[in-house]
Amino acid sequence: MRILQIIFSHSRGGREMLPLELAAELKCLGHRVSVAVLPGGDVARRARDLRLPLDELAVCGRFDPVAIYRLSRLLRRRRPDIVHVHLPRDLFLVMPARLLSRQRFRVVFTAHVGNRVSKKDPLHRIIYERLDKAVAISRLIRRNLLATCPLRRSQTALIHPGIDPGRFQADKRHKLAGQPVIGVVSRITRGKGQDILIRALARLVGDYPDLCCYLIGGWEREDRDYRQELVSLIGKLGLSGKVVMLGHRRDLANLLAGIDYFVFPSTNEAFGLSLVEAMAAGVPCLATRYDGVLDIIEEGKNGLFFKRGNEKDLAVKLRRLIVDKKLARHLGRNGRKSAEGYFSLSRMARQYAELFEEMSGNKN
Repeated sequence: MRILQIIFSHSRGGREMLPLELAAELKCLGHRVSVAVLPGGDVARRARDLRLPLDELAVCGRFDPVAIYRLSRLLRRRRPDIVHVHLPRDLFLVMPARLLSRQRFRVVFTAHVGNRVSKKDPLHRIIYERLDKAVAISRLIRRNLLATCPLRRSQTALIHPGIDPGRFQADKRHKLAGQPVIGVVSRITRGKGQDILIRALARLVGDYPDLCCYLIGGWEREDRDYRQELVSLIGKLGLSGKVVMLGHRRDLANLLAGIDYFVFPSTNEAFGLSLVEAMAAGVPCLATRYDGVLDIIEEGKNGLFFKRGNEKDLAVKLRRLIVDKKLARHLGRNGRKSAEGYFSLSRMARQYAELFEEMSGNKN
């Protein structure tokens, strides 16, 4: 089967990078996969690293007649059975390009984030009524799609994102520092909850003075104010030297192997891929009881919940893990099993392949 992945974005988040990992996995399953991306940038570089057939196409906004024409030519050349789109604005390029190319293929859109506004106006109806399938990455996003878009339930599907558990070796854990380490992996931006974790840590250091915290993740220009607020909060609470901002790191697997407790404090999350990565590394995890995280954590089995935005409850749950080593080991072991069994990249790729084959009536 010929599959074209379209990712017209210069960002380097999960919405951009996960489709490339999916493309590589589908290629391993025997499908002919190519990707169309913007020229230059991290997405194009990662596609080359993965040795994926690549087309670079300049795009200026969602109503770009030149880009639509060039995309139609690409479609005639690639002759895909499936075109897989990951950003909603790219549908406004793909749908007219499909008409212009006169090619017959199915269009699949994966919603990685929820809509904040209704998309049931006449223009969006034209686009979404011609969409063959909308895939949600969590139950939350599926409900959001049905509530905000002109879609029938039969037009939607649920496929959880996946990671490569082999990158994270739970049986090869080590110490990053001479003291217990709490970690979080997330972009430094509002809504990700790093401030909640810092306040929770302040409630614990009196009893556990050796405790420290690593904030792993980069930030964009628009996040500079929030980052500065975190720096000020760390100083105000007397946590300088105990909270370390490591920025974006490529050695994530090694870092997770040395973290003792992982916290996912986001207050607004469609799924939580970094949480799954920590589980794969065998780290006992705590997460906000909210949104897409509810698809991942089973309370007391593979992780613990704390109340959304509540640093006091987070501190209580962290203290419980610090004291109860047996529970921490139990959560770490079961977290690894969950990541391997339910949230692996290979499982996600097989589910997409089955969906694509069902839609196209095509086997490889």
